[in-house]
Amino acid sequence: MSTIYLIRHGQASAKSENYDCLSALGEEQSQLLAPHLKSCVGNLKIIVRGDMQRHLQTAAHFENLLETGSAEIRINPGWNEYDHQDILAAYNPQLRTPAGIKAYLEANKLTKKEFKSVFLDAMKQWLDGNSSTTYAESWIQFKARVLSSFEDIRLNGNGDIVVFTSGGPISLITSHLLGLPHEKFMNINWSLVNAGVTKILVNSKTGHCTLSSLNEHSIFDVESTRNRITYT
Repeated sequence: MSTIYLIRHGQASAKSENYDCLSALGEEQSQLLAPHLKSCVGNLKIIVRGDMQRHLQTAAHFENLLETGSAEIRINPGWNEYDHQDILAAYNPQLRTPAGIKAYLEANKLTKKEFKSVFLDAMKQWLDGNSSTTYAESWIQFKARVLSSFEDIRLNGNGDIVVFTSGGPISLITSHLLGLPHEKFMNINWSLVNAGVTKILVNSKTGHCTLSSLNEHSIFDVESTRNRITYT
């Protein structure tokens, strides 16, 4: 039996032009997660991370607690997030950049909460793939690369594997293991907390996977740290 831990990155810098960077709170979340994760992992064999900056930054706090050479470190862009800015731009060109989104909110007098419906409409268009809109990466392409990356580690034999990734890949793999239709993808994606842990058990002989826990974040869900729970 082996265990795969899928870790969502800490809070990104949603208010910055460079989204792909942990915010100060994201760094704090990652620091809190690291010792907790180390205590959970038994026979650590491999650490995998996407090549996005927020994956590296989140993983660094965990890796710093380990003895040098105690686990193989792999970088695989197959674990990267979907390009939400490209998806929004395909829906409405004005939404390509954070500055454009801000201007759109102001012009339409929308709150950030109300903008959620716009984002979900853009995601639905991407997921359905029924329009003539072209994307840098389609839903089908995204699905293929993430599941291929998951297959790369699924049959690694005995030993625990920790993967630092984003909400999209975690939601896709969860949907895949539960046999959910793609329409349910965003239901999971929208609920994942930053620095949350999803645990998958793998039968080393058959390769069969069982979703053991989803979005576990008990270290944040106590009075002293509950204000550090975020979803971006």
